[in-house]
Amino acid sequence: MQDNLNSSYKISKFSHLFQRENDLQLLHSIIMKPLKLDKEAYDVFKSFAGGTKAIEIVKKNKKSKNLIKHLISERFLVNEKINEVEVLRKWAKEKADIEGLLIMYILPTDKCNYQCKYCFIENSVGSNYKFSKMNKRIIRKGVDFFAQNAPKNKSLSQEIIFYGGEPLMNPEIVLEGIKFTRENYPEIKINMITNGSLMTPKIASFIAKNNVGASISLDGPEEINNKLRVFTNGSGSYNEAVRGYNMLKNAECNEVGISFTLANHNVPNLKQNIEKICEDLEPTGFGFNFLIDPLNNKNHFSLPMKYVTEQAIEAFKFLREKGIYEDRMMRKIKPFIKGA
Repeated sequence: MQDNLNSSYKISKFSHLFQRENDLQLLHSIIMKPLKLDKEAYDVFKSFAGGTKAIEIVKKNKKSKNLIKHLISERFLVNEKINEVEVLRKWAKEKADIEGLLIMYILPTDKCNYQCKYCFIENSVGSNYKFSKMNKRIIRKGVDFFAQNAPKNKSLSQEIIFYGGEPLMNPEIVLEGIKFTRENYPEIKINMITNGSLMTPKIASFIAKNNVGASISLDGPEEINNKLRVFTNGSGSYNEAVRGYNMLKNAECNEVGISFTLANHNVPNLKQNIEKICEDLEPTGFGFNFLIDPLNNKNHFSLPMKYVTEQAIEAFKFLREKGIYEDRMMRKIKPFIKGA
């Protein structure tokens, strides 16, 4: 450890702080591992901004030695000489079965007009957090980069997914991204995941015209969905989500599906909840989102993964019988079918 202490470290560019009142959490966006800090520990962490020798921090605060060691081992602090992006690219190239990029998620903004009770992002940011919005230059640059790094195997198709936050809180960039992609890279598939509440007939028509798939976030029938999927004022979101869904249907979008988060409000009667949505809305597909607890068991809406998986498999069987595509399960099954 002495050699490590004599080295200079910097804060990893993948380290992100989430603060809610006095609760401080670091999250590594690559490893997806959280770390809770108190104010004193956070001050030690901040002292590495710009690069600092660990031994100098320890000299000032001997108690910090074990904390620094832990921050290094969890990759929240990295050697100052390391180019993290190049290291990540090299690792990805070595591990990837396919050379090239297949999927790109675009976040037009990290802001959302919902405050779903199970969302660890919206419920973790402090009141002083400044939400960001993408601009036209960045989205064009991102799409260009993605297309220019397509797999050499032309049988593999690329896909762009607009995500968030709520992407339609920055509608200008969503429309620009779709327009730019269609004009320059028409072969790229485009999808959007939205809560549906900000959908308009004009946007729905544009989506349909440009062959963009859309998934509306919905967790079950009205009484189930509204338990956890709520607006910032606490009111239920079901009616607004369905209104947006119907706009897409009326615009004759080719693919209109449901993005469905599995949590304790809908898993116990999952198959019945799925049946009800299929009966009422007739979606072309589903996408299950397994609620993962990144805050050390602080998300009280998650359930044991084995139980959730068992219920999801039963719901998947029902969807297959109805001829409805479920994305997450099928992505796991496809490699086995191809290898058969």
